Amino acid sequence: MLNQWSVQLNPQYFACNDGSGVNCVVQFVLQNYPNAGANGDLDACIWNINGGANPNDYHNKCLPKRKSSVESLRAFDYVDLAGYTFDDTSTVPATHMLGMVVQYSMTPANAPADPDAVNQIPGLYAVTVEDQYGLAGHWFDATGSILGMGNTGQAQFKNTEVMTLVAGSNCVGDTSASAAICPSQTPLTSKNSQTIYGSTTCETDNLTLVTPEKITWPNANLMVTRMFGSTNVPAGGAGATCLAGESDHVFIKDNDGDNGGTPSNAGGVPFWESPDIFLLPAGAPQPGLNDVAAEFTVELGKSYDLYLRLNNDYGCTDVTNIRVLIQGADPNMGFANWTDITPNAGTGQYQNIAGTVKAGDRAIVGPINWAPSTALAGGHKCLLAAVAAGNQTNPAFPLAAAYKSNQIAQRNLQIASGSTCDYAISNTSTSNAFVLLGVSVSPAASIPGTTGVTLTFDDDAAFDWFATWTAQAGRLPVGTLSVAKGSGQTTVVTLGTSNIALDSVPLAAGSSPKVHIAITSTAGAGAPLPSVDISSVLKGPFEAGSPVLVENGGSCQFTIPPVEGCGEGLTLCGEACVNLDTDASNCGSCGHQCNPGEFCGSGICQTIIIN
Repeated sequence: MLNQWSVQLNPQYFACNDGSGVNCVVQFVLQNYPNAGANGDLDACIWNINGGANPNDYHNKCLPKRKSSVESLRAFDYVDLAGYTFDDTSTVPATHMLGMVVQYSMTPANAPADPDAVNQIPGLYAVTVEDQYGLAGHWFDATGSILGMGNTGQAQFKNTEVMTLVAGSNCVGDTSASAAICPSQTPLTSKNSQTIYGSTTCETDNLTLVTPEKITWPNANLMVTRMFGSTNVPAGGAGATCLAGESDHVFIKDNDGDNGGTPSNAGGVPFWESPDIFLLPAGAPQPGLNDVAAEFTVELGKSYDLYLRLNNDYGCTDVTNIRVLIQGADPNMGFANWTDITPNAGTGQYQNIAGTVKAGDRAIVGPINWAPSTALAGGHKCLLAAVAAGNQTNPAFPLAAAYKSNQIAQRNLQIASGSTCDYAISNTSTSNAFVLLGVSVSPAASIPGTTGVTLTFDDDAAFDWFATWTAQAGRLPVGTLSVAKGSGQTTVVTLGTSNIALDSVPLAAGSSPKVHIAITSTAGAGAPLPSVDISSVLKGPFEAGSPVLVENGGSCQFTIPPVEGCGEGLTLCGEACVNLDTDASNCGSCGHQCNPGEFCGSGICQTIIIN
């Protein structure tokens, strides 16, 4: 049936733990049921399947169906599925559980708040169910794909390219290159992890690989397999190639989980901390291809170098003719005080940058020198970067929000030191609106009720945010959310959970209240303080069919001042004093790591040569 499809993450079959002697399997699934002449229904499920005498013995846990925004899939639509095994320690003995988080782009425009969504914003959901047959401890293999539904029906694509990424980790929570790793776990390498390629799907479809499958190890506990398939197979050819007119397509990431799909912020995930925008002191060594972009405090009048990491995952050719446009602004809900970083950015002029991005690969381009002016004085700031290469069209100016285009990215650039920071929440429209705020703390608190995070909001006496959030706190488990009156016309919110969506509240036309974020350590002296993300969605009014006026957010990366300064010749990187001239993990600048086989000498990564 047209547009009847399923995206699945499937572990291998394993021996059921019920003593039956047969094999079982678990499937983590998002499926689309089409409606004639209308958009489809989306269904997120975990299936516990007994493969014994009754092969249809499916024990499902599904969320209620959600409406899709489309009748047919669009360019750069995406589905992200993550499956987990974990123990629910609230029971005695602990209960073995299965969990799934799903994020997808096919949400209707101007959808209302969804109480079942993680941030109350449609597009991000979680499902949990008991591990009925014992997947935990027996999961060593997985496949993932998009396929047709109905008795393993073949998925027939037309004029289509599909990118499939399958990731696996032996460290809980390790889902990206920058995630915390587990030193006690065996590192994953080509010697103990591999891709066994069968086809471009876990069942069957009409896609053909464009390039051989590619496997990478972003960090010690994470492996990722990449498969890029296409329906464009030249006559007489054995392999596929990119679609006509689509061979050049570089993109820049909005977050670690961004693989080029749009909108990148489905479900309200942060999009304002691009890992592909690097800001370094002028003259510092160029970042490595696998480096993690570090937070940075900008000082007016000093000179800095900007680098961008471009991704050519969907390209079939190497691309040059790289163009960039970069601006700076205040990261509140109504961007203001734009300043040019690349020449004449305010008129929509792009700057040519030397470099080549190979097909299926990434590249660092730059530097672009920048000295912040007084126009950006005070408070948090951000960068907005637009990119194009080869025959790509330049993103239109004025630039769209970063989450709407995979050629535009945003990154906060001035991070408050210490343990507080402020953001403005602005309604620049001429009518009252509603704002929905999501707050997440990373890493998550190990004990509920101990995040140490408080948010102080400038409240509006006419609308009374205090009353709205007090009512919300009363509906939640004790200790999840605490709301109190602060000094003056303020409301103080204390988090007892690491992730929460505050009920939507009115925001007067033209108003710009501030939120002041503070944190105290709950993990003991010397422990690093977590970061806090706050996302904002402004709608008017917050109900079905109302337009989204603007989405934005910010991150507070807290630091602990050193008890004593570093000695002569040493620099504080995080909480350690290091020698930037010789430290291979901080070579020339904090966070700049030398590649395997290189050493750090005079602040430059150098190759060891043996004569």
